[in-house]
Amino acid sequence: MRRVYELGPDLVSVGIRSLEREEADFIEAEKIKVFPGWNFSGEDYPWTEVAAAVGERVYLTIDLDVFDPSEVPGVGTPEPGGLRWRQALDLFRALRDAGTTLAGADLVELCPREGSIISEFYAARLLYKLIGYFFGPEKEIS
Repeated sequence: MRRVYELGPDLVSVGIRSLEREEADFIEAEKIKVFPGWNFSGEDYPWTEVAAAVGERVYLTIDLDVFDPSEVPGVGTPEPGGLRWRQALDLFRALRDAGTTLAGADLVELCPREGSIISEFYAARLLYKLIGYFFGPEKEIS
């Protein structure tokens, strides 16, 4: 995200659970909007605040490391205490309901594990839901 920041767009980061001192100093110095995972538990994420911080148009990068490894074990850096499925859907709904335009999206850090398709299925289903929330004929409600 540091390279993206250098290109000039505003950044909002949701769900960070660990970072290096250099990253923390950079975030503070540049006043990057961060909603860290360690400040929230359960369903306590301030999704409307996140949606307000994002603004009207967003390119959404979904780093699968943000999810709890009990749900998505096949990621580059599994870190305990991540987001859950319903929280991701709550974020999508909050963005949609705030009138955010989804300019594009990508999904990164999927590292399939031999003998398991759990993470791949999760990633595919997540993108399916994202598309449904923003572009579906009925704009997904569940």
